[in-house]
Amino acid sequence: MEAELPISKRLRYLQLFIISAICLLCSSSGTKANSSSSSHQDANPIAAVKHQSLLDVLAQAEAAKDKAELIKTFGTFSKSDKLETIAYALQENLYPDATYLMIRGDKELQDKRLVKYLPGYIEKNKDNGPLLYNIVWLIKNYFPDPNLVPAILDYAVDSNYYTHRMYPSPFGTGEHAYNSVFKEISDFLYKVTKGKMPHGYISDRIVLGPPGAQESGKTSQRESYIQKWRAEWPQVHQELLEEQRELQMRIRPVVHKEILDILSEMENARKSSDFSNLELHGKRFKNYKMNDKLETIAYIFTNNLFPYAGASVFYYDKDLQDKRIVRYIADVIKDSNGVKLYMGVTAAKFVPDSSLLP
Repeated sequence: MEAELPISKRLRYLQLFIISAICLLCSSSGTKANSSSSSHQDANPIAAVKHQSLLDVLAQAEAAKDKAELIKTFGTFSKSDKLETIAYALQENLYPDATYLMIRGDKELQDKRLVKYLPGYIEKNKDNGPLLYNIVWLIKNYFPDPNLVPAILDYAVDSNYYTHRMYPSPFGTGEHAYNSVFKEISDFLYKVTKGKMPHGYISDRIVLGPPGAQESGKTSQRESYIQKWRAEWPQVHQELLEEQRELQMRIRPVVHKEILDILSEMENARKSSDFSNLELHGKRFKNYKMNDKLETIAYIFTNNLFPYAGASVFYYDKDLQDKRIVRYIADVIKDSNGVKLYMGVTAAKFVPDSSLLP
């Protein structure tokens, strides 16, 4: 039989968890506000507008050797005017170096509403290696949107552009550094597809040289990657759309028996302090569909089942950090005590939401 902690210690542990959860909940109110702001922004697209005074600054920055002061000057204008001017520059393919530097240096210009202007911008500059590298770098870091994958695969992935630098090495051999359009694209695809593409590390040897056959009748590694990405994208895109649809579905308490069995095994492992098996079952749990896991967690919360497992599983699976589970966490906190309250407060720590504060 599992040894019981003294009442004073149990209360102290519970108090610490509650304090920790409240701190995280308070900090989440700002995040929640930002999320609402993003949704509001999506409903207000950016128009491409010719603000001549800002275009003049872009033109001066394009020609200047030292652009720092002009970047600062551009930053003094209103956010809406800056965004409309950048949209216009992207649409008309004007002042590309200055546009790149403005976006890179100003967080207000790293606005996902500019994505609609980027496919045409990529197409217009598909043969300009240095600029194409800058465009893909911006997209990877500030606009990682699946809607840009087709334009990347159609107009950018065949680029041979790369730069090579050497650095001193303590071993006397020198260190090589390569920057290439192809490598930036592989990093972008990995980021935007959540690791579904590409598979594995892309070495410098693969990114160098033309993507076509290196020998008569043979396909280079680069071309193999390109063909694979183009072939895989439709299926990966469908998977991403399905995941997005899952995120929009309402969560309700549902028994998914295989998942419930895993939670039962986790409960037994936790009670017997069998932590290696607890971790093993936690990894098994992660392999199921997000909504099935959330519905099963909602079920055990609603029916006060497996409280140790219900607390432990949040440590193993980020899929559970979903706002749709908040209402069930609130019910657990309101209606439970002891280890079941511990389960609710632990879940709240991992899914911080200001609505849980009361």
